[in-house]
Amino acid sequence: EGYNTYPFYFKNTLPTEKAPHLLSPVRLGQIVLRNRVVMAPLTRGRSGESRIPNDINLKYYSDRATYAGMVIVEATTVSEAANGWTGSAGLYKPEHVEGWKRVNEAVHAKGCPIIYQ
Repeated sequence: EGYNTYPFYFKNTLPTEKAPHLLSPVRLGQIVLRNRVVMAPLTRGRSGESRIPNDINLKYYSDRATYAGMVIVEATTVSEAANGWTGSAGLYKPEHVEGWKRVNEAVHAKGCPIIYQ
C-alpha cells in the first residue's frame, strides 16, 4: 500500500530496484514506520531567542513528515546553560513543551513518528 501513496515523481526517483524494501513498512521495537526513509536531524535554529518552537518549526517538520517514515528533530537545548547555537529550540520550560506538542500533533497527523534528540 505504501508504494501507491507516493506521488509519481517521488516513486520514480527513488532507487527501489536497488533497495526494494525502501518504501515498505518496518517495525523498530514498538514503533512502526510506514517506510524506511528517515529524516536525519538537521540544525535549523529557527526558534529565536525564546527557543520556543513556533509556526516555522511546525511547518518545517510537518512538511517533511508527509512522506518520511520517521522524523528526528534537531538537537534541542535542555537548559539555559546548554545552548549549542543561536535560535535552537529548547525543551526545558513549559512553553517549550507546549511548542513541541504542536509540532508533535502536526507530524503525527501526517502518520509519521517523531523523535527528539
